[in-house]
Amino acid sequence: MHHLPTPLRIAIGFAPWMVYGAGLAASAPMAAAALGLGAAILLAIPDMRRRRVKAPDLVAAVYFAAHLGASAAGWPVFEENGAALVLAVLAVMAWGSLAAGTPFTLQYARERWPRVLWDAPEFKAVNAAVTSVWGLCFTAAAGLAWLGTAVLLWAGPVLLLVGIVASVVLPEMLPRLSIRQSLRRKDPWPWAPPLVHQRDGAEGYDVAVVGAGIGGLAAAAALTARGARVAVFESHDRPGGCCSSWVRKVRMPEGSRADVIFDAGVHDVSGVHSGGTLDRFLARVGAAERLTWVPMHQSVTFPFGTLTIGQGAEALAESLAALVPADAAGLRALVGDLACMDAEMARSRSDWGAPHVPATVDEALAYPMAHPHLFRWMERPWPEFVAAFVSTPEGRAAADALAGYLTDQPDRLTVLQMLPLFAYAFHGGAYPVGGSQALADALAAVVEAGGGMVRTRTPVARILMRRGAAAGVETASGEMVSAAAVVMNTEARRLPDLLPDDALPPAYARALAAAEPGPSAFMSLLLIDHVPDGPTLRTLRESGEGGLFLTISPPEAQVAPPGCAAVSVIRLLPRIDAVGWHRGDAAYADAKRAMGDHTLALAEALIPGLRRHIVYRQDATPATFGRYLSTHAGAIYGPAVDAYRPAVRTPVPGLVLAGASAQPGSGVEAVVISGLAAAEALMPAADARASMSTDAARWSASASSAASTPAA
Repeated sequence: MHHLPTPLRIAIGFAPWMVYGAGLAASAPMAAAALGLGAAILLAIPDMRRRRVKAPDLVAAVYFAAHLGASAAGWPVFEENGAALVLAVLAVMAWGSLAAGTPFTLQYARERWPRVLWDAPEFKAVNAAVTSVWGLCFTAAAGLAWLGTAVLLWAGPVLLLVGIVASVVLPEMLPRLSIRQSLRRKDPWPWAPPLVHQRDGAEGYDVAVVGAGIGGLAAAAALTARGARVAVFESHDRPGGCCSSWVRKVRMPEGSRADVIFDAGVHDVSGVHSGGTLDRFLARVGAAERLTWVPMHQSVTFPFGTLTIGQGAEALAESLAALVPADAAGLRALVGDLACMDAEMARSRSDWGAPHVPATVDEALAYPMAHPHLFRWMERPWPEFVAAFVSTPEGRAAADALAGYLTDQPDRLTVLQMLPLFAYAFHGGAYPVGGSQALADALAAVVEAGGGMVRTRTPVARILMRRGAAAGVETASGEMVSAAAVVMNTEARRLPDLLPDDALPPAYARALAAAEPGPSAFMSLLLIDHVPDGPTLRTLRESGEGGLFLTISPPEAQVAPPGCAAVSVIRLLPRIDAVGWHRGDAAYADAKRAMGDHTLALAEALIPGLRRHIVYRQDATPATFGRYLSTHAGAIYGPAVDAYRPAVRTPVPGLVLAGASAQPGSGVEAVVISGLAAAEALMPAADARASMSTDAARWSASASSAASTPAA
């Protein structure tokens, strides 16, 4: 019977009660109870083999057995109360199953719908609604039965029909309604794309970009590739934001001077593997040939051992299992589930590199079938996911090994936020030859080659508006630059400062201002007199200390003199430790030196004797990051991982956000995706949406053979 529609299965589940009612109407209560009991047992036998007896079958069997027992004892309560008692018991069953958190219709729905939907809140909510309707029908029918059989004879069938109709209509209607509301929350300002491509011959630019971080440059490059003329304005002396580099003339021990390239923060980039986000994006915008990548190799040191991260999910799983034998099986299973999620994400990646995000109700309904592992886990807390696989403190620490690339508080992450870090471990990361500035310069070159410009040392004072929509920018020097749209690639909390006072809804502006900043960092940049053997990326996870990351430049990167290495040591600092750094304080220089000395002492756990090999050292505090990145409290990852991150579209038509302050979050790969989303909002690419629609249609077809909506 499992292939039957759920409403019919529910109706069949009530068959014992119908048999019983017919017997009562024929004035044969004992026979009615015996036949009802037999029917209930017959229905329950298949479920008894699976040890999943349904509530109606169980309640029916108990009720009919109790009737037979009471009648044999000469107690006529069942005969005297008849239909009213039956309906009251069914009402108690319905409401009781709701109170227990397992609506009785859920048991039937699970026979019909794929397992991937069973734990979905929407699936449970729909069945709770259907069970509630049945509960109301049973309660009303019980009340009518007490008024007399004549009333029940005409009202009972009506109430039964209401329950059956609810079982048919609600599973179709409620998921669609819920999805529409969810899509509206994720993109609450669905204004139409401005007419960017119709500005041929007009003065100014098609799009102005405020800030030349990688998110802004990604948006600019994508828009340029789609035919727009883009102007990018950056307050710093070079593009790139965290992905920028500079050259230092360093005096070597023998007295000569050598050039050393240091990076502002990015020392490794994910998604550059074949088919990855960066790989596809750079190829699509024409920047791939401008870059050469050097593979990086990583290790993480804990108090209980060192994890060497080899490329591939299987290699990572075995390394984790060897590190924590007590949780070996669980860690292998954890990595296996994450590898499935990574594969599901990769299958729906567009030619531009962005993963498919459902934008319509039909795409959202098809998503669980195409992405079963992602659908099950992606929005759930990371600690909950880890707890499903591992049980020891060491196992949990090992699972959190890479969390420091996003936060100093991994317990605040979701599974979807951690997934890219494991994907990085599966596919490996890489570093651009010449330093991270090479990536920013490659994207800037794409913009300029397409007729746009990237202007540094040009802060933007305000965003211009015309008829309620973005219309360009005004620079700090007073220059007006008209544009059909604007991309903002600075901290989102700065948006109200660049717009007229009444341009944003007050609630939106308050949410931006209230977003908690993420961690800052202390960084020591070094030139050392040798190239250490082993991994080029080393992380220290010690109890009582924040995450510490050490990067050693590989010789192929060409950023240090031969035989030497440029080393960065980055120590995460919680916000509470970051806000006290002020460059004007009298004790600032001494505190900076002391923090640097302590940081390098910790780093000797990763490179023994490190301090004896230092040729040059330069330190950066949270105040340094705040000054050069223009971020609150020197945050290096934007808002905290669970803080408010607005949608790409803002309430102002033609104004979009890109970068770490916007969805989906921080990291080079994530801000590139945000830049692509910004470009898509302004100039939709037909091929990007076509691939998504094809993906949705393919999986909708497969889903329809098993289920068309995630409900009862």
